Amino acid sequence: MRLRNPDVIDIDPSRYVSELAQYHGVDFAHDSRAIFKHLGGQGARGLKIDNTPPQYFDQNGARYVFTQYDYTTVKKEVAGNRMLAAIRPGDRTELAYWTLGATEKTLTIHRGVGTLALGNPMNNTMDLVALHAEVATEVSLPAGTFYSIEADKKARGLLIVSGLYIPPVENWEDLEIELVPGQEQVQAPEGMVLVPDGFRERYEV
Repeated sequence: MRLRNPDVIDIDPSRYVSELAQYHGVDFAHDSRAIFKHLGGQGARGLKIDNTPPQYFDQNGARYVFTQYDYTTVKKEVAGNRMLAAIRPGDRTELAYWTLGATEKTLTIHRGVGTLALGNPMNNTMDLVALHAEVATEVSLPAGTFYSIEADKKARGLLIVSGLYIPPVENWEDLEIELVPGQEQVQAPEGMVLVPDGFRERYEV
């Protein structure tokens, strides 16, 4: 699939990518406009959209399906990517720390209902942010925050959440650190960071 102009987009992807994106609720036009704006028109005459096959993640209590969409220029350089999680009712993503070196991350809620659990190590607190695709389609994840995304166990369908990264992340370990349930601290680029009590207790086995 190639996008030649952010305002007049001729979408003709492979049937698989097209149907998968439609199922996930990914807006190729929105993403391409954001990438064109970032590139300032430089080397952005055409974008090719590919995706990695969906992968099932099941580890340390986290269970979800991960998919990544890559936006590649005609020079075969990845200009951005959208990382997406499809979570079944009652399941969640892994526990992670979004480091101080990362910028604020915007999460898009494509479908479903759930909760974004946030742990603030600066004041040892935890907040729960309601996710509902029909109420608000975006929510912010501040830098220096522990988090996990949970799908409502009473929901009738999947919770589908994603993040667009422009430019794509090269050194992911500098931005996000995974932790296991019950872990009390993480070694981050900015130093040792204590896991907030409420966040740790929420996921203790």
